[in-house]
Amino acid sequence: MVIRILALGFGPEPGQRSASAQGALTVLAAEGWAPQGAHVDVAVVPRRWWPDEPVATQAHDCVVLFSECGRDDNALVARFARNVADPRIVDAAGYCWAGPKIVPRGEEEYASGLEPYALARALELAGLPAQATSDCDAGIANKTFYMLRAARLRCALIRLPVTLESARAQGRRALINRCELLQGVQAAITFAVAAAEVEAGRAA
Repeated sequence: MVIRILALGFGPEPGQRSASAQGALTVLAAEGWAPQGAHVDVAVVPRRWWPDEPVATQAHDCVVLFSECGRDDNALVARFARNVADPRIVDAAGYCWAGPKIVPRGEEEYASGLEPYALARALELAGLPAQATSDCDAGIANKTFYMLRAARLRCALIRLPVTLESARAQGRRALINRCELLQGVQAAITFAVAAAEVEAGRAA
């Protein structure tokens, strides 16, 4: 059985020229990288609340979402997908989500589909400092995360630190280089593949 993983990254914040997630996934796609016994589909989408285009996941065993956290030098692995939208956030199209709820009358939160502490440990072992946190992305990445968990699909949301290369383009400072980030992204995808393989073994 070949495990199929979707690695989905989100583009730059409004007004910025680059994003760590976009850069790392572009490299993976160009190299055709995948863990042994797995197939990895890579996609990068703009940071837009609207139009609301659902993520096509029917063919995938797991989805790993990669966003960017500009205020931290660690990767942050979200413990929950929260049913919350921050009305102060304006997306790349200038659109502001209308209310505090992503889904009216929906559940308050869903636990991550991949064990967040173990996933953070896998990133650290690959050389990318990481921690599990309840502070998930309040924008489109969290919205996508919530929708996937509401559909009971196995997924995780990881907020990546800004790389030196990405920060330089934005006139900012950073501690993580592109190679360290790429190794962390590969470790996260490998972790998701292993988790899907264990689940498939249980089902068999």
